[in-house]
Amino acid sequence: MTLLWYPCIFFLYFSFVKLQITDIDTNTTISTRLSDIFETDNSIIKLPHVTILGALTSDEHSKILQNISTYLSKDLYISSQSFILDLNPLLTVLKLCEKGYTSGAKVIIADHITDDDNDLTLNAISYVSDFYHIPVIAITSRENILADKALHDFIVRLVPPYLYEADAWFSIIRKLKYTKVVLIYSQEEESRMVALRFQMLTYDSDIQIERTKEYGPNTNFTSLILKLTTEDRLLARVFIIHTRHKDIDELLLAIVRLQKLENFVWIINERALKSNSSALFDGLLGVKLHDSFTEENLLIDATQLIVNTFIKFLNSSSSFWTENISVIDCLSVEPWGNGKDVYQALANTSVENGKTGNIAFNEEGDRIESLYDIINIQYGQPKVVGNYRSNTDYIKKC
Repeated sequence: MTLLWYPCIFFLYFSFVKLQITDIDTNTTISTRLSDIFETDNSIIKLPHVTILGALTSDEHSKILQNISTYLSKDLYISSQSFILDLNPLLTVLKLCEKGYTSGAKVIIADHITDDDNDLTLNAISYVSDFYHIPVIAITSRENILADKALHDFIVRLVPPYLYEADAWFSIIRKLKYTKVVLIYSQEEESRMVALRFQMLTYDSDIQIERTKEYGPNTNFTSLILKLTTEDRLLARVFIIHTRHKDIDELLLAIVRLQKLENFVWIINERALKSNSSALFDGLLGVKLHDSFTEENLLIDATQLIVNTFIKFLNSSSSFWTENISVIDCLSVEPWGNGKDVYQALANTSVENGKTGNIAFNEEGDRIESLYDIINIQYGQPKVVGNYRSNTDYIKKC
């Protein structure tokens, strides 16, 4: 229902946005900095200009993007304008339409506010970008639903969806030479998707999933864990758990209460591992994105990706580079004519040796290669014991 509601939001507020920006002089020329205009033989030669629209979480990140965008290219003049995201997706859409119109931006870099499924700001941005064919680079959003191109057709992501931690589990278990596992997951869609991906990875492999258990609301975790760990015919000693945030404490405490720590290997999902729950016990394993995936580094890599993309259009007609044409115009019902070409170029562009590693995308617009830390809880604290690089056989012990 939420996904169906957002197209309605956009059109319900179309008239409101129109009232807010109709006083803008459409003949106004988007400003440029004279310091980036070159004088040769009394003539002025201006580089092709790309404006990035930042949908960010703080003024600090806006300043970082502004500073980054001034020095990355000799062939393009890159500038940026930003607005601060609002937890109210309607206000986010309004800000996007206003700043998008006045900036003349051709691409959006989008952050998100909270790391949970209740943060729907990127969904709101996505529906506007889909309508006007504006490419979006998401720098922190990892929800699995964003990979659905039927709903989000103009997004690429610099961070992998949580779905891909199943690949890390599979590689770690193979490295440790375990062949039998138990898979426990919640009824929520994200858990089901991760569990399904892990099951698919084990097909035609030497890893056998001996039991799968999908749990629902109000599950008695003590009974669940006791039944699985005492089953006579069960040979598996590796338990993989993908749990909801609100279930973490109760589930982990059930394992501790039953004293099922020493004879089993427990692997838990990334969101649970990052929760800093007091119930995290020694020996727990999991993965999380490497510490290089900071917002500053992601902004740098996103800007470099934009430079690498728009360089491909240097020989395009002058109309492509016209600065005073707003491609995000919420007074119009016409999408940007070049938007699809720019998105396809973006999705097929790479960055080598970026701040967060090598960047390239699959058909869903998701990043192909990402570096993870392998985490082990020791003395109640997370300790990095190795690294894993997705879509490779790279696993390194620290």
